[in-house]
Amino acid sequence: MRWFGILNEFEDYHVINHTFSKKNEKVEWLQACEDLEDIMTRTDKGILILSSTAVEDIYETCEDLSLQFPFLYIVIIDSESDLELREVMRAGAFDMLKSPLKQDELFDSLEIAEASISKQKYGKFKMKSAPQKTAKVITVCSTKGGVGKTTFTVNLASAFARLSKKVLIIDLDLQFGDVSIFMDCHPKKTIYEWMKESHPSSSEIKSYIQSYNDEIDILAAPERPEFAEAFTNTHIEKLIEEVQPYYDVVMIDTAPYMEEIILTALEHTDDIFLMTYLDLPTLKNCKVFLDTLDSLSFKSKVKVVLNRDSNKKGIDFKTAERVLGQELYAKVPDFEKVVVPSVNEGYPYVYSSPKSKVAKAIFAIAERLFADELDVKKPKKLLKIGR
Repeated sequence: MRWFGILNEFEDYHVINHTFSKKNEKVEWLQACEDLEDIMTRTDKGILILSSTAVEDIYETCEDLSLQFPFLYIVIIDSESDLELREVMRAGAFDMLKSPLKQDELFDSLEIAEASISKQKYGKFKMKSAPQKTAKVITVCSTKGGVGKTTFTVNLASAFARLSKKVLIIDLDLQFGDVSIFMDCHPKKTIYEWMKESHPSSSEIKSYIQSYNDEIDILAAPERPEFAEAFTNTHIEKLIEEVQPYYDVVMIDTAPYMEEIILTALEHTDDIFLMTYLDLPTLKNCKVFLDTLDSLSFKSKVKVVLNRDSNKKGIDFKTAERVLGQELYAKVPDFEKVVVPSVNEGYPYVYSSPKSKVAKAIFAIAERLFADELDVKKPKKLLKIGR
């Protein structure tokens, strides 16, 4: 492993040299990026610490270097305080830190970069052969928060597990995702670490996934909202492609609004569950959402689920269907005394209350999606999760 540096700030020199002394490593200080050409012909991998003020255009420089040296990991030191993390990483940088440097942040970034490089050999990632599976991809959407989208996601995933399906839940609500809380998990890594460490070749996805039980895995949302800005459509396409061979079902929980990366997920989805509720504002927004999906030729994938269905006076499901211009795929009853404790305890109600009406509605949806297989294969008993 070789370490290079091109800087302008004396204070950062001091911090970098002190950090590397702790690692018993030395930095090769270069005058310009052109000095890399001869060096990189004699080494297959390296990490470059590059000050944003050391070059005329940091974005263009990152693009050029990442194309010319695919296994040069670039850590940017932002001395101008106006660089965008998302744009820098799109250009090919591995990470970006603010100047003046903090030693702990630099050390952590370099450790991650070094670990990522160590997984590669001669530019090819060493990945175990995947089982021969092609997961059914299911994305759960809503047009507003509070309609039970995440609750539905984690319980449907648990119902699939009852059918002996290996399931991955991807939390694609990148700013405020709660899947790990709803399942009382405490992941050490998230989708952000996968995205950050997957340049320039594939990273082994399994090292970023948290197991919930033998049948369900979780890829958690980032810990901080601003990390969402670093994701691109390419990341989402690559992620879905990477995980499909390992699972029977990939469930994607999304943010309660429409954006590019969600549309990308929908494009690579087999079934889209749109959650709705019996009030006019929610139904109106769902209708707009359906019309948008129709314009994108996605409407055939959509299955509208009426959540919290009850006999209270007001709009009934027939009215909802007229407003939406589409039949409801399923209705999930309003059962607060089961659902609320389940959410607060982080324990899906299909496990805690499997005989409740709300759990039976979820089981029925899961069985309906795999009706052809169930003609010859019966579901096994509920999983036990150590509670």
